[in-house]
Amino acid sequence: MNKTLPFPTGTIGGVPNPSRDELLAMHEAPYILRACSGKLTKLAVHKSRLPADPKQNHQGIKVVMNQEGIVYARLTSVMCKSADGGRTWTSHPLPYEREGFEHSWYQILKDGTFISVWVPMVSAEADVTLPAQVRASHDEGRTWQMITEFSIEYPGYDHTRFATFPLCRLPDDTLLSFVQVRKKFVFEGTEWQSACTSGGTMLIMHRSTDRGKTWQGPTKFHEWASEGGITILPSGRLLAAIRHQRPLIPTDPPDLLDQMGPNHGYPYKHIFLFESDDSGRTWKNWRQLTTAFGQCYGYPVSLSDGTVVVVHTTPYGPGERGSRAMFSHDEGQTWEDETYYMTFSEPSGYNQSVALHDGTILTVAARNDTEPMTAIRWKPVKE
Repeated sequence: MNKTLPFPTGTIGGVPNPSRDELLAMHEAPYILRACSGKLTKLAVHKSRLPADPKQNHQGIKVVMNQEGIVYARLTSVMCKSADGGRTWTSHPLPYEREGFEHSWYQILKDGTFISVWVPMVSAEADVTLPAQVRASHDEGRTWQMITEFSIEYPGYDHTRFATFPLCRLPDDTLLSFVQVRKKFVFEGTEWQSACTSGGTMLIMHRSTDRGKTWQGPTKFHEWASEGGITILPSGRLLAAIRHQRPLIPTDPPDLLDQMGPNHGYPYKHIFLFESDDSGRTWKNWRQLTTAFGQCYGYPVSLSDGTVVVVHTTPYGPGERGSRAMFSHDEGQTWEDETYYMTFSEPSGYNQSVALHDGTILTVAARNDTEPMTAIRWKPVKE
């Protein structure tokens, strides 16, 4: 059944959320759980484990596929590679990223060059005027050479910088790079608030049309935006899934917290959608996807028939922690009352997905910082 946004997403498909034991059993077995039309059923899938990463961070997944269909999953200190759609994996070590830079995001150009933007790690006391570095690799990420730098200064946001949102590559090798910039925060008890009346964080965007040699920007992407991803729809439109998280601000309605339901003292910690019809130059139709507080990390992928899948986390419930998939069959305009339970996780189930050439979705998801990540080959059920 198609639904327009927003609709309750804490429990979808007319089925209570599975128990911890059910999700743990699923996590170790070759199936995922589908909730639809009041029934919870098992869907057979192929699962594999990625090679271990000694410095694993459950938030550090970066999955990219090249023109030939080879999938690369960059972890914190290991590059994993699959030439058979995620059935089997090899790996090689990477230069450890924390050499003064925030974890970098990468893409693969049409000629096979790996391109990455490295954001300097800065704190409140550090020099926030340091530029981002653009680096290229011709040996699958084993070594990197800097090709240019660009400024990530944005007026009024002079506190810290974070690489929270992945680098996006368009079919013509245009690159969109995103950096989160922040104003200074003040703390009250265990909650944080912005020391301003509007956006305390901003996701800014730079654009390159010459394979990363020069960059135009920054331009504003959205206030209070952080993690997420972008998928290219069959129509050519870009659809972004974005973590939107902010405290109350003076212009909010006085009953906003009550309207948003159970929360931790601030109203928004959800996934919102954003779209572009002009290759990312401008963005429109900012709208809420998830409605349960804490369903706040989601990564989108699209298929050639217009299906869009957003695999999102549930670190705060309702239900047990893990990752779930939401569906749209019209490029994200309406969404199905149907969900797939993909993984069980502690703490949060970060994930990324790619669409393989045959329409199979490959989702790589983390359970924690010690267990090797899981790769799931699956396809949505078509009624």
